[in-house]
Amino acid sequence: MSPMALRIGVVSNGLGNVGSVISALSFYGYEVDLLSDPSCADRFSLLVLSGVGTYGAAVKAVKELRMWDLLCSWKDRGLPVVGICLGMQLFASVGEEEGENRGFDWIPGRVCRMEGVRVPHMGWDMVTPSGREEAEQIFKGVRYGAFYFMHTYHFQVYSEEHVLARFDCGGKSFVAAVARDNVMGFQFHPEKSQGDGLRVLRSAVEVLCR
Repeated sequence: MSPMALRIGVVSNGLGNVGSVISALSFYGYEVDLLSDPSCADRFSLLVLSGVGTYGAAVKAVKELRMWDLLCSWKDRGLPVVGICLGMQLFASVGEEEGENRGFDWIPGRVCRMEGVRVPHMGWDMVTPSGREEAEQIFKGVRYGAFYFMHTYHFQVYSEEHVLARFDCGGKSFVAAVARDNVMGFQFHPEKSQGDGLRVLRSAVEVLCR
C-alpha cells in the first residue's frame, strides 16, 4: 500500500510523546492524525499506541478515554496496531508496576521491573534482530543498529516466537521488539532514534499493511 493510501491514527491517551510520533510517521508522507474519538477510528488503516509513564496509570487512562475497547475491537478485526514503549508493554498479559494490572494479553508475558541494571534505563543501545523473517524485514536498511531507550520496566515475553529483537544491558538480555499476528511493538523509541528509527517505523507500517 502506498503512503498516500494510508491513514494512520495515533491514539490520544494522555501518556505523552504523541506529537513526536506523529512527526516521525509524517516524514515518509503518510497521512497521520490524532485519534481522540473512538467513533472516528474507521477512517484509519493502522493505529499507533505510544506513551511514557507507569503501567497502572496507562491502563486507567486508555480506559477512561474510551480507547481500550476500541483497540480490542480493532485488533480482533485483524487490523494493525503498533505499540511504542509503554504502548508496547500494554500488549502484555499483565504489568507489575503500581500493583498487578491486566494488559491487553495480545502477546503473552509480564511487564516486570528491570533487575540487576541501573534504572531508569536511558540512552542508546545496540539492538539485535531475531532470526525471524519478519525481523529481517523490519530492520532491513538499518545503518547503525542503535536505538534510544527510556524505561524502568521490561516486557518478559513467554514465547520467543513473539520476539522480533533483543538488546543487552548490564550483561542481561531484554526484549526490544515484539510481534504477533497484526500487532507489533517496540520498547525503544523509534521517533527519537534518528534515521534508523524512522526506517524501522516505515518498515513496520509496510509489513503490517501489505
